[in-house]
Amino acid sequence: MDSQDFKKRCEYELLRENMAELFQKYETGALNSSAAYGESGNLLEYDKHCAEGLFLRFYALRHLVKPEQKNPDFFAHEDRAEVKILRQLMTAELHYYLLDKQAILDRVSKEFYGYLHAFYAADNYLAMVQKISLFEGICIGSKLPMDAHCLRFVQPYLNYIIGMAGNMTAAEAGRFHSIFAKISGIMAEKARELSERQASLREIEFSVLEKELDGILQDIQSPKRIEHKL
Repeated sequence: MDSQDFKKRCEYELLRENMAELFQKYETGALNSSAAYGESGNLLEYDKHCAEGLFLRFYALRHLVKPEQKNPDFFAHEDRAEVKILRQLMTAELHYYLLDKQAILDRVSKEFYGYLHAFYAADNYLAMVQKISLFEGICIGSKLPMDAHCLRFVQPYLNYIIGMAGNMTAAEAGRFHSIFAKISGIMAEKARELSERQASLREIEFSVLEKELDGILQDIQSPKRIEHKL
C-alpha cells in the first residue's frame, strides 16, 4: 500500500468514526441543528458527493427553525434548498460512507413527515397536500396526482401521517414511497382508461352525427323535395 492509499484509508476511517458518532446522536435525538449544519458543511467540503453530509444538511435545515416559527414555504416549491438536496439524494451518483441509500432516504422521509406533523393545522391542509405531492413525486420518480379522485385514496394515509408522524420510525416513513407509488400508478391507469373511453365515445358520437347530417343532406337533395319546390 503506497502512502497515498494509506492516507485515503485513514481519512475514510476517520470520516466513518465521525459519522457513526453523529448518527448515534441523531438516533437518540441528541443531535442539535447547529451541530448538524456545521458537520454537514465539513463533510461536504471534504466530499461534495457525500450522502451522509447531504442528509445532515437536510436535517439541519428542517430543524433550524422552531415548529411555531416554521417557514410555510418549506418544500412548497422547486427552488427550496431541501428540494434540491432530495433530488441529489434520489438522482446523483453519491458516496456512501456509513449508511446505504435506502437508509438515508428513510431518514429523510422521517424528517419530512415529522415536519408535516408539526406544520399541520386545519387551515393549511391543501398546502400540506402540495408538499407531499412534491416530496413523493421526487421520491417515486413521477408526478404524483393530487386531484379530488386521488385524494379520496390518499386521505387515510394523510390522516395517519398527521396523527402519527411524530412517532414514526425511519423504516415506517420510508414505506410511504411504495404506497404513494402504487396509488399514483393506479390513478395513471384509470386516467388512461378514461381517456380511451372518452375517445371511443367521441368516435361514436361523431359517427351518429355524420349519419344524421347525411340523412338531412339526402332529404334536402331528394327528388320529392325538389318537385315540391317547383
